[in-house]
Amino acid sequence: MAKLYRKLITFYMGHHNYRILFGLNLVFIVVASLIPSSMPSIWHLDKVGHFAAYSSLFTLALFSFQPSWIRIATFFLAATLGVAMEWLQSYVPGREVSAIDAITNVAGLVFGIFVYRTIKSHFPALGGSP
Repeated sequence: MAKLYRKLITFYMGHHNYRILFGLNLVFIVVASLIPSSMPSIWHLDKVGHFAAYSSLFTLALFSFQPSWIRIATFFLAATLGVAMEWLQSYVPGREVSAIDAITNVAGLVFGIFVYRTIKSHFPALGGSP
């Protein structure tokens, strides 16, 4: 049963599927960042959303891309995206620029490394490299 489980996981979560999830997450971040908002931030819970979105983005990137130099480049591109999305929000009605949000985005990317390593240590059949 365990062998079948590993084969199913490997089949369904191959690098191609991780890249699809990575792309969907990326689109979600861009769209969610640029939608006009009239809702106030409640207890800074939006920081949790920023952290989770960028953490999952980089976790998926680590599963998607194998050579280290691509992973490093992806990290810096994602960090640039996080800062750029905050800057672009200055042009969106109901949104404002927040340095704390940009820092939270980058912190989420760093946490994504921890998530990736934790998943890889418990479920090595999921793909990616160590």
